[in-house]
Amino acid sequence: MIDLPDAAQPGPVLTLLVGPAGMGLGATLTDLADRARRGGRVVVAVSPDPAEQRHAWLFLTRLAGEAALPGSPSGASRIPIAGRTPESLVTTVCRLLRGLPDPLVLVDGGQWVDAASVAAVPALLRGLAGSRVRCVATVSTPVMVSAAPDGTAMTLARLRRDGLLTVRTLRPLEQDELDDPGARPEAQAVLAALRAAPQPVWPVAVAIAALHPLGAGAAAHAATVLDLTPSAVAQALGTLVHMGVLRGGGTGGWRFASAAVVAALRAADGPYRSRQLAREAVHAIWDGPAGGAAPTYLGEQLVTAGTAVDPERSAGALMMLSDRLPMTDGRTVQWFAAASRLTRDPVRRVQALLGLAAAATNTGDHALALRSARSALDEIDGQQPRSDGASRDGLRLDARLLSLRAMHGLGDAAGLARAAKEAGTPVEQAATLSMTDCWAAAERRLGAAIPLEPARPAPSGRSAVVRAVLGERMSGVVGPWRPTATEAPAPPGDPLHRDRVAQRAGILLTVGDLTGAQRLLRVSQLDAGDLPWAERALLAWRRGAWFDALDHAAAAELLRSATPPVDAVLARAVAVTTLAQGRPLRALDRSMSMDSSLGLPHLRELTRAEIEAALGDAERAGAALTRAAARAERDGVSLGTDEIWLRLTELARSRGDYPRARQYAARAAHAARSIGTPLAELHARLAQVAAETDAAAAGEALTLARDLDQAWVLANTLERVATWGAGPAGLLAQAYELLGSLDAILDRARVRAAMRTLGVTVPHRSATAAENERLLAELVADGLSGQRLAAALWATAKSVESRLGRLFARTGYRSRAALAAAVAAPDPAGGHPTRSSSSVRSGTATARHAPRSATNARLTVT
Repeated sequence: MIDLPDAAQPGPVLTLLVGPAGMGLGATLTDLADRARRGGRVVVAVSPDPAEQRHAWLFLTRLAGEAALPGSPSGASRIPIAGRTPESLVTTVCRLLRGLPDPLVLVDGGQWVDAASVAAVPALLRGLAGSRVRCVATVSTPVMVSAAPDGTAMTLARLRRDGLLTVRTLRPLEQDELDDPGARPEAQAVLAALRAAPQPVWPVAVAIAALHPLGAGAAAHAATVLDLTPSAVAQALGTLVHMGVLRGGGTGGWRFASAAVVAALRAADGPYRSRQLAREAVHAIWDGPAGGAAPTYLGEQLVTAGTAVDPERSAGALMMLSDRLPMTDGRTVQWFAAASRLTRDPVRRVQALLGLAAAATNTGDHALALRSARSALDEIDGQQPRSDGASRDGLRLDARLLSLRAMHGLGDAAGLARAAKEAGTPVEQAATLSMTDCWAAAERRLGAAIPLEPARPAPSGRSAVVRAVLGERMSGVVGPWRPTATEAPAPPGDPLHRDRVAQRAGILLTVGDLTGAQRLLRVSQLDAGDLPWAERALLAWRRGAWFDALDHAAAAELLRSATPPVDAVLARAVAVTTLAQGRPLRALDRSMSMDSSLGLPHLRELTRAEIEAALGDAERAGAALTRAAARAERDGVSLGTDEIWLRLTELARSRGDYPRARQYAARAAHAARSIGTPLAELHARLAQVAAETDAAAAGEALTLARDLDQAWVLANTLERVATWGAGPAGLLAQAYELLGSLDAILDRARVRAAMRTLGVTVPHRSATAAENERLLAELVADGLSGQRLAAALWATAKSVESRLGRLFARTGYRSRAALAAAVAAPDPAGGHPTRSSSSVRSGTATARHAPRSATNARLTVT
């Protein structure tokens, strides 16, 4: 149950309730509205729908109308909207809401608010700050990346930091709760009361638990299955309403008060009755007016019904519905498995097995993935599916590649070695070699099968598509980059289309092409939430949603679902993020303990060099960079070498060795030509600026960085150009703001030092002091001391000791160990399980969570 926002207590103006569709977001708002009205508060409710997104300011207009006359549909007519400016519309809404007694604004379906109204939300919340107005909005996930206005996530991050917004995620029931929902006390009590109620209350409750997603017709369908009269069912439903189990009725259908009760009732039903109810639900959706039921509901009923409905139609529907779920959703495994059992068509069975193998890989069940891929191979080679030779070759290639991914996920090095010896075609050989980090050899094998044009057209035919995806992956690592044309529409009946799009998106993100990855997803009608964990993490990371990226990366690491080279680049991204957020030793430990199966070891050395540089050890940083360059050359890979040479150029400049800096800059330019991406070209230009203080090259670098439209890239470019004297010092202020949007507090400390040196005013003095204190606490908790601590803070050791003394005196901590323990303590309020940061109240020692950055400002590694 969500707490009702208290108007009398200080707190955020807006609470966002986020969760997947079907999680009861609407029911939660209904419950909040009921409790608010019982407490004498005014409820202002607005429910946007998808059609409203096309009309600018419609949401704010509707909100103004509801605030003018809460609960009346004619309220909007009381507000003269025509001719109003956006600013006056926001002012009007604020004035109307402030004039109501303890108003609670409820927005059901915030994902459908029009872009113009979304852009006005910050002004609206700031206008309501300090008032007794509280707002709650639901947002169903996943939300399309392309649907959100530019900068929305960064704006939300600022609002959270300013205390105007909080986000609550509604979770599904945990597996143990689903396995034994009756064990939950509230569900157990309800079930006992239902069993004791007069008949037919219990069977009707069970039937409605299964059928209520059908809407208003659920009661009639329950009567059919239970062989009861409509009046008997209606009487039982009235009893359930009186008991508080059910709500609604009429044209709006029925809603249960508790999701746990629904799960308990579904679990209490026997298999025979469950199949009957599922069959009724399926036919109601297929043949009747209930076709608008959620696709996930249909999938669940098809699995339960089994052969009680048309098996072939059911198998086809399950495969189609699986494509509508996120690739990390465990139901994709269940549905593809059911489809493979139901169908008797050999081609469809192979397709279902391939889909099952991909789904199992993405959800971490690599043993199942391997069995499914091998079963598909057996079907292809033994049953001779009704398909031409070319299609059969493509299916066989898909199955072999899926088995390789499964072996990689299992860490089966011996199996991969055997597969390399047994691989027949150059494509299979190349794929196997890439899984074992032999990229140069893989590229040579693949060159025998794929023409190496600078840019390949969109391929046609299953085998050609698979080869093109592999070729794109090879070119991203070995170079030069040869992207395939924009993804063609999904071939009919291809369960691996989304998987291939996800692989392509991962490669685009690996080479730093965020715009291309988002374009691919948009054209392919995929959302970030549809992607596997690793690709989702890398997308979030490059867009600047660092904490989300860490969450997704942890899932990918746990499930071992990432494949080369995404896994190695993602591991580096996690270490870089950890460093930027003030935990360099943890980043170093993570970098050094990376699983050697990730491959691309030169990227680990590059990460180590960055960490050593941040800790003030230029000699170790230089040695790590030298090792990285040598290893990349030995392995015949180019990915990341542009940055290695840029870092070496920087180090040479810092030593005053400009002849060596020019040599390194020339190597960076050569690497950029070998790689062939805009990001590599940017790094080459920056190396030229470092070596020559070339203003023209600086201008080109800034143009490239702005065209890439990625906050991390742009921040680092602005900082380098300004500190190297190739551009105005005022660029540092822009870099400082961008780094703040990413919560990169370690980098901000470095930029602050440069701003003071160059006479640029550091904004927000009080916020800066708090951030310095937070960074100091993070670094102490990370284990830094002495010169390393001073180097990370860009201060002297004496200054650091003085700052520590003040912090101890103000908080009551008496040692670094006590401070570190407080920083690492979990948030008592139950926040994000990341490192806490010190929060100080006068004379008291408290620990709170570091403000979680929800920013989606676009991020790319430099």
